[in-house]
Parts: sequence; C-alpha cells; structure tokens
Amino acid sequence: MLAALALFVLPPLEVKASWSGLIRRGEPALEAFERLQTTFGMGERLVMLVEAEPPLAIDTALDLAKALKERPEIAGLAAPVPGVDLPGVQSEDRSKAALYLEIDRAWSSPAKVTALARELRAIPTPEGVRVSMGGSVMEEVALADVVLADQQRIVPLVFLGLMIVIALFLRSVRVALVVAVGLGVTFLITLGAHGLLYGPLTTVTSLLTPIVMTIACANAMHFVARWRRGRRDDGTIRPGTLKSAINTCLLASVTTATGFLALFVMGAPEFDRLAVLGSGGCITAGVVLSALLPVLLPWAEKRPGGTRVPFQGLVDIGIRQVRRRGKMAVLLVLALIVAGTGMTRLETSTVLLDQFPESSDMPRIAQVLAEDLGGIGVADVLWYSPAGFRSEAGLARLREAGKQIEAAIPDVGPVLNAGTAVERMRQEAEVTETAALALYESGGLGKLPRLLDPDGTEARIMVWLPPGSTEGFLTNVRRIEAALGDIAGPEDRVQPSGAPYLISLSTDALVRDQAFACILSILIVSLIAAVVFGSIGVLPLIWVPNLLPLVAMAGLMGWVGEPLSASTAVVGSVVFGLIVDDTLHFLVCLKEARGERQSAARTLARLGPAFLATSVLLVTGAAIAGLGNAGPTALFSRLMAVGVGLALLCDLYLTPRLAARLRLWHAKG
Repeated sequence: MLAALALFVLPPLEVKASWSGLIRRGEPALEAFERLQTTFGMGERLVMLVEAEPPLAIDTALDLAKALKERPEIAGLAAPVPGVDLPGVQSEDRSKAALYLEIDRAWSSPAKVTALARELRAIPTPEGVRVSMGGSVMEEVALADVVLADQQRIVPLVFLGLMIVIALFLRSVRVALVVAVGLGVTFLITLGAHGLLYGPLTTVTSLLTPIVMTIACANAMHFVARWRRGRRDDGTIRPGTLKSAINTCLLASVTTATGFLALFVMGAPEFDRLAVLGSGGCITAGVVLSALLPVLLPWAEKRPGGTRVPFQGLVDIGIRQVRRRGKMAVLLVLALIVAGTGMTRLETSTVLLDQFPESSDMPRIAQVLAEDLGGIGVADVLWYSPAGFRSEAGLARLREAGKQIEAAIPDVGPVLNAGTAVERMRQEAEVTETAALALYESGGLGKLPRLLDPDGTEARIMVWLPPGSTEGFLTNVRRIEAALGDIAGPEDRVQPSGAPYLISLSTDALVRDQAFACILSILIVSLIAAVVFGSIGVLPLIWVPNLLPLVAMAGLMGWVGEPLSASTAVVGSVVFGLIVDDTLHFLVCLKEARGERQSAARTLARLGPAFLATSVLLVTGAAIAGLGNAGPTALFSRLMAVGVGLALLCDLYLTPRLAARLRLWHAKG
C-alpha cells in the first residue's frame, strides 16, 4: 500500500543544484546575503569570458558592455576600462577579458538565467572571438544536468550489477528476484517520501538512490545467509532463527540510519534532508526486507542452496590467524595507522568547481579567470554607519576604504563602492560630486550595481579578490574587515557576505562538522550496542575495527590530494554506520556461540562467507556509481568502496582476534 501511494508523490526526474542549501542555518553572513538581495537588489551573477588575439578581446568586451547596458535584465556590469590594466577583468597580454554581470532579481531564476546566457552567447562577435559563460548559477545548472544524466544512466546499472552479484553469490535467480522486489518497494517509498516532503532531488540528496539500494541489498544478503544456516534438511526453519534474522536485520538498519542522522550536526538544509531521508531509507529497507523475505524466501528456496564464496581463502587465513594467534592483526593496525597519517595533508575545496567531469567547460572558465585574469571571487561587504554615506564626507570614507583594502591585499582586483563609482562619474562628466551621486542613483551614466541602501546608512563594497584556496579567500576577507575596522566608527558594523564568501565559510567548516558527525554517530551506535548486548565490553570491538578504516580512508584522501568538499563531508559518518553492521552480526553470532570451543574462529567460519558476499556487493554498487560523471555522487561512491574494502580486512583479521583477546562471552580463538 505504501509503495502504491509513493507512486503518486514520486519526484519528477529532475535534479536541482543550490549552494545556498549547504550554508549553516543562522549564519550572519547569510542574513547579510538576504539583505543584498532585497535591499540592494542583488541577483545572480554571470561571467562573460571573451577570448581572442589582442587587442580584439578587449575591444569586443567593450562593445559587448555597451550593448549589455541597454538590456533590462542586467542590473549591474563590471567591464574593462580603456587604457587601465585592471586585474580580474582583463589578462596582462590583453587576450582575455571578463564581463561581470549582475542579473536583475526579476530574471534570477536558474531557468531564466540559463535562457539569458544562451541569448548572450549568441550575440554576434567578430571572427576569431570565443565567448563563454560562467558564474555560480551556470555552475549549478550544469552540475544539475550532469547529476540528472547520471541518475538516468548509472542507477539502472547499479541495480543490475547488484542483482547479478546476488544471483551469483547465492546461486539462485529466484532469491535475486525476491531481493529485487524488496529493493523496488524500498526505492519507491524512499523517493516518494522525498517527493512528498521536498520535491525534486538535489545534487546532495541524489546520493540517496545508489546508497539506499546498496544498503538494502547488503541487509538482504545477511538475512538470506542467516536463513540458510538455520534451515533443516527438510526445508523447515529451526526455532528462533527467523526471529534472530529479523532482529539482526532491523538492528543493522538502525545503526546504519544513525550514520545519516548524525548529519543533522552539519546545520545546513541540504544535510538535514539527507539525514531525514537517508535514515528513513535505511529503516524502510530493514522493515520491508523483514516483512517480505520470510514470506517469499520459502518459494524461492524450494531446493537447498549455498553461498558461492570465490575468495574463501581470505576467510581461511583469518581463521588460522585467530587459532594460532598470528601477527596479521597487528600488521593491519599498523598499516592503517600509517595510511591515516595522510590526514595532516587534507585540504578543503570549493563546493561546485571540483564536481564537474573533464568534458565540462566550467573548470576551464574558472581556471582562466583565476590564472590569466587574476581574480575569481567577488567579496561583498556591507558597511553600516549611523552617520550615513550620502554626503561628501561619507563618500570620502568609502574612497578611503577602497585605498585601505588595496593596500591590505596584494594583487587585489577592482574595489567598487559608491565613493569610487561617484568619483569616476564626476571625472567623466566633469560635474560636482553631488551631481555625480544623483547621476549614479538615476543610472544616467551607465549601469552599476546598487551600492547604497535607500536611506544611505548601509553601503555595499565589492572586492575582486585574487585566486587561491578557501583559507586564502577567507584570509583576504579578514584583511578587508581589519582595513575597514581602522576607519569605521564605534557604532559601525561591517559584515562580509556574497556567494563566494558563504561557500568558503561552508567549506571551511566541513572538517569540524564531519568530525563532529562521526563522533555523534559513534556514540549513538555504541549506546545501542551496549544496551542490546548488555555489556560495555563490546565497545572496543565497535570502535577499533570500524574507526581504523575511517582514519585510513581520510589519510588516503590526503596522500592522493583529494580535498574535502560537500560530498566528502558526509562520507565519514555514513560509512561508519554502514560498516559497523558486520561487527554487529559478528557479535550476535558470537553471543549465540558462547560456550563453544574456539568460538571466535567458529563465528568467523560461519559469517566469513557472508562478510565477503556483502562487501563485494557494497563495493560493486559503489564502484558502478563511482563511474558517473557527477562529482558528488562519483567521489562519495569511490570513497565508500575504499572504506568498505578496508573494513572487510578488519572484519576478517582484526575483529575475531580482538574478540578472542577480550574473551567476550568467554570467547576463545
């Protein structure tokens, strides 16, 4: 019934991209950004990159600027100035020029901006001139298109790959069909809930589709393996087996869900959605499988079947290590710790630019703006002063602020505010400063962004900053604040804002937030395990084999130079919630085997094939999803595959040895 209802609320096959959903709630810079949009009329920004042989590029950019000033969609325009070398708008060899367009709010929807960009690109230009369109809104639209294409192409491949692996490992097409039914119901309910609550998928919540499918299949694999171990020769199930299989499946679903729930600490709307729907999808998978598999498995398992284990030798090595107290566990711990030292090399990156495939033109445009034109990020700073700026003294303070900023930041691009704009107009029109201010506010001398609020007490300062890392951008913004602080009055307020600043703030917080989310996930899972097993003695077995893979995974990211971004920010807590499932299955089986000789080794012998099968299943699903062109999904999936692979080594060679060492339930090697 729920699946049928979900069909009516499924989101349309559409993907949205929005960096604003990645900003923490209550951020003062976000409130300032809203004032920029409402009070100052700031809309989306486009960058028009003109490339040609000098001086054709500059001449074409100037001609385009004249034409664009007449268009009602353009609220503001920054362009090259004849005879003046300005970083950020033209290259030193004058072969490249950039026009920075601020779109009027009435035309600022992604669809309208995309249509406008096509119109602007189609404006006739001289032969040999290349015109490209960039900017955050273009990046969002382009990324959404890539993610949508992946959803249409990769998700069916993930589903097909998972079904093939299940059929091969369980040696039963019927069982694969049963799992497919459970997977389909889970898929419909999860996406239906997304459509009902939030509408279309976003570039972040699109991660849900392959993740939930893979998690559901892994749970099904464990359920079927446990079902087969408890089945008699006549096909009936031993008492307690079904109840134990259902309880373990639900427990694994709950612990996996905690990895998603911990994302609430990220504090951003996009991560809140992922937390709600990811945890709901995991629990839905557990409930659906627990309800369907006991009903359908007797039909699918008319003849006794077994689990195909191509890598049984790996399990046998682990069993020998437990029985003979081998040193492989120690060597594995040392290797993972050494890999984890790469965490010191981790850096953060922008949210969108690193997420495009090589075929996209967006990274090239960003690189040209950064390396050839010397500026990519525009910082908007709001300066409130009760004394006001609509006077000669106020405009002089703004001009002084521009000089202070230029002195504080090496290689800074243009600094635009009402003072500098009025001064330029006064010189060009040869009028008084009061007349120039009136001309500026009426738009009589060209089209500039609104730089003063209606009552003149708050000024907007736009600074084209030199390229660099996230930390470098934030450092330059702090220099701007310090420069303004030297001339601001005691009652003045200075608040940086703007899209690049907000994105940099969000990216800079990823390390702290990811660590906090991981810690919260670990604490919740530890509490659940201590309550379920009635002992805090299980906690070392929860922590050691599941934290080491995360440390090694983060270290490997540092060694290969993979920066932290929005997609990698969620991988820690989600992967922990996923890989801890095998540890819980081991603990359940170990507790049931108490009193047996060599119980740790016997437990590994029983569960080893299932560990291998589920790990291969998870790695297969993640590897196929990692083939996509969309950076967020592909990068997350590849990291998930690495984390699951490292966790498998711990499950085989560290967990049983540690259990025997701790003598849980009198376990022995």
